[in-house]
Amino acid sequence: MPVKKKPTRKPAKKKRPMGAPTKYTKRYCTAIIKYFDVPHSKIITETYAYKNGDTREREIEVANDIPLISEFANSIGVSKTTLLAWTERHPDFLNAYNKAKEMQLAFWMKNGLKGLYNAPFAIFTGKNMFGWRDQKDIDLKTDNKHKLELSDEDRQLIKELAKQMAITRSKG
Repeated sequence: MPVKKKPTRKPAKKKRPMGAPTKYTKRYCTAIIKYFDVPHSKIITETYAYKNGDTREREIEVANDIPLISEFANSIGVSKTTLLAWTERHPDFLNAYNKAKEMQLAFWMKNGLKGLYNAPFAIFTGKNMFGWRDQKDIDLKTDNKHKLELSDEDRQLIKELAKQMAITRSKG
């Protein structure tokens, strides 16, 4: 009687995580720093031509294009969202990312202080890229020399608010 062979088992495959494999490598830590480590400005020569045929040249400083996180992401074939996800998963990349953002801020500040950007652009960029905000200081101290003038309508409104606050406090 022939002996039946037992079927051989294939080794179990390792389970792969869901989704596409990450493109992250440690080399991106140095790549992002290198991408942002560019000169802030450059010197160009402008040539002026006059009606009489004379020309004059002068050198002027102009701002280089500010490096952007989204452009770096595009250069390595990923999205900005992917870079942000890498900052959460890879502390070494978070450190490099933060350094790149600091370099970007320094780039913007140096060119802005040199007057290489027009003022509205510099203000808009500071607010949107770096979270800068206008700050208003309010001094509530009084020297008793200046009295606050209130209209009758304002006084009535303050009385009503004070009553509502008193009612709220008594209930609460």
